[in-house]
Amino acid sequence: MVEIRRLHRRRRVAPPAGGSVLATTSPSQPVAAAARLINGAAGSIDLSELTSAGMTAGSIEGAGTISLGSKSLAVGGNNLSATFSGALKDGGLGGGAGGSFLKTGVGTLTLTGINIYTGATTIDGGALLVNGSIAASSGVTVNAGGTLGGTGVVPATTINNGGMLAPGASVGTLTIQGNLVMASAAAYLVEVSATNSDRTNVTGAAALGGTVQVLTRSGGLAPSYTILHATRGLAEPGSAA
Repeated sequence: MVEIRRLHRRRRVAPPAGGSVLATTSPSQPVAAAARLINGAAGSIDLSELTSAGMTAGSIEGAGTISLGSKSLAVGGNNLSATFSGALKDGGLGGGAGGSFLKTGVGTLTLTGINIYTGATTIDGGALLVNGSIAASSGVTVNAGGTLGGTGVVPATTINNGGMLAPGASVGTLTIQGNLVMASAAAYLVEVSATNSDRTNVTGAAALGGTVQVLTRSGGLAPSYTILHATRGLAEPGSAA
């Protein structure tokens, strides 16, 4: 069972969507894998005082804040696609830093807010579209069956065998603050139009393996496209991490 204590709301900041919940015990795995965490714009969910190392949720939606402290949050077990516009962050009533995030399942989670948790980001299944920022994370690892995409900002990224990097949301640009490493069986998916294409801007070096897959829109093709730019240039695979 989940033990949840509802915290008193300050009268001056208590809109209908406000209030906070503090989880202190993780639910059983079958219950957690299907649970939808839907947060209001002024609401907060606090996992920092969990007695376990972390928590699993089927999906996260809405806005507000989710405080991880030093805990991990795994999301995606109900295979739904959802959008979270709030902020995942360290801290909370229990304090702590280094909170981490794991994406599972086959659904797509879109993050549109500025997220400031500092632990690792791992994508084991489905797609994580970052249209805001997770740049404060210590790094992104995409494993087989997972996809990283979006038009926002992410930290140093490793795409392992069977993983995919798919910048943009339709045609758009993803920024990687740090290095990019793509394994020999990784995939890079770009969409191109008559005038533009998806693109990844890497502020560090890029060590590129794997294959490029192209989706074309109607209307013809341009003579050439820049689909990736690395400020520090290209590196040998395995040397840019």
